Amino acid sequence: MAVQKRYNKKLAIGVSLMCMAIAGATMYGANSEYMQGKFSAIQKNTQPDLVMKEIFIDQHKVLNVKFANESDVFLKNTESTVEISYDGKLDRTYAWSTLENTEFFAPHGVTTIFSEPLVDATVVVACVDPANKVKESDESNNCRQSTLNYPPAET
Repeated sequence: MAVQKRYNKKLAIGVSLMCMAIAGATMYGANSEYMQGKFSAIQKNTQPDLVMKEIFIDQHKVLNVKFANESDVFLKNTESTVEISYDGKLDRTYAWSTLENTEFFAPHGVTTIFSEPLVDATVVVACVDPANKVKESDESNNCRQSTLNYPPAET
């Protein structure tokens, strides 16, 4: 008897949820922007999204580039690079296989590369996966450009 009551309660909850979904689809239209937004919030992104987050000079006057995987999935292809250009000239290329920190391979992972001390450069461009070897949900945010004051202001 207790099992039957639990089953009936679960069935009633399931039917109630279905009725709410049908009512929402009827009220707003199944293909409406409102309903699509409600359902898309449930779906996970199935592709990685590599983002160049920040370029800065640290307290030791070393250039740092910070990038992340802003998705819910692990990187499948881990054979790419990070490139850093100073004043329009490619200066450094870091193969992912040589990086000490590869936290960005994981969902929402962040990695910072500590490059060389910055000398006489003002415009720095850093790109993660510049050859687009990783299929991503958004390829437009892989690079970042920063104009840095060198030497950095003393703090």
